[in-house]
Amino acid sequence: MKIFFDYTCPFAYKAHLWLEEAGVASSADWQIFSLLEHNYRGDGPPVWELEERQNDISLLIFAGHKLVLRESGDLDRYRRTMFETWHRIGGSLKLDEIFHIVKQSGVNGTEDDLREVFLDAMSDHNRARQLGIFGSPTLVFDEDRVVFVKLDQAPAGESALSLLHDIETLSGRTELLELKRPQRLRSTASKSIPIALSKT
Repeated sequence: MKIFFDYTCPFAYKAHLWLEEAGVASSADWQIFSLLEHNYRGDGPPVWELEERQNDISLLIFAGHKLVLRESGDLDRYRRTMFETWHRIGGSLKLDEIFHIVKQSGVNGTEDDLREVFLDAMSDHNRARQLGIFGSPTLVFDEDRVVFVKLDQAPAGESALSLLHDIETLSGRTELLELKRPQRLRSTASKSIPIALSKT
């Protein structure tokens, strides 16, 4: 299973917690989908190639991910630590903190190393676009089963794995375009039910 995601996305963070609980996070292939790039409305090149975005923290976080992957570091640790750090402090990371997490993950990187892999995350994002992906997180079970999942809360215990199985089953139902709760039901929704399930 591939998961296209953005570290800064709160729904990706909930999916990370859910898949950790389900015991499948480590075996999944976590690939970059930049909400910054997806929502960019400029007429120029992608955000990775814009001079004013070269120090954008969300893009540098992706570069850290790709650096740890390239150097065969502990990508699970990077993912867990980055998610927890970003969502605990509310998105005010600095470059040296990214390097600290890279180092904790077994890689002694430099800023030059980070710049060297800066564009690598763009290739992940472009693969997502080719699949028609529009949101974070999106689960890819195979080329015909691609679903965007938006959780209210991360399910716990046995319901975490059962939810994954339910979504995998629903993703194969080609008749289903979208399943979404009315607003008034969200406050009473079961923790194990996704708010929205959309199929590309």
